[in-house]
Amino acid sequence: MLDYAARAAPLKSVFHLGAMSAIRMEGELRDYYQRKVMEGKNKIRTADAACLERGTQ
Repeated sequence: MLDYAARAAPLKSVFHLGAMSAIRMEGELRDYYQRKVMEGKNKIRTADAACLERGTQ
């Protein structure tokens, strides 16, 4: 049986690809991403957070 990390990896990659797509297009997610990066946040974590936080609202 696979452990949690092995099962979550494909799902995480789907969220990450979705986030990278979203920040390339103009809109709320891109604005959020750019604002957080300007504040000095990590780019990859910010992209993933943008997808998770804004995508669930």
